[in-house]
Amino acid sequence: MSNSSDTVVIDTDVISYLFKRDARASLYKNDLIGKQPIISFMTLAELKFWAINKNWGDKRMAAMMEHLRHFIIYPVDMKLIDYWAQIIADGRKAGRIISTNDAWIAATALSEGVSLITHNKKDFEWIPSLTIISHSNEAVN
Repeated sequence: MSNSSDTVVIDTDVISYLFKRDARASLYKNDLIGKQPIISFMTLAELKFWAINKNWGDKRMAAMMEHLRHFIIYPVDMKLIDYWAQIIADGRKAGRIISTNDAWIAATALSEGVSLITHNKKDFEWIPSLTIISHSNEAVN
């Protein structure tokens, strides 16, 4: 899809911080400079669910979709499915539980061979081949 040095996958939590202009978004600004951000199809699904579940109106939904136009939405393909299945299987063998959604997001980063930016490092840190960028232990200025 793209050169791995200029691309990152962004987890749903960080996308949410950026959209809401949450103070935690500032922790990740430098990690995004000069990068082409990718989101998993699952991140888009999670965001749409949250909007529907919280009864967002058309205006706020349109604002979110406008925000997301700056991101590549990674589609499902066999390579992604293979990574997802391996992550789930490896987790079970190791006694680790990963949500289906998080497994799709991790699989997206592995499929592209790029880092995952997340504020929920603990959800992914057990996946040995996954490079994680997280500032979850840092204070927001």
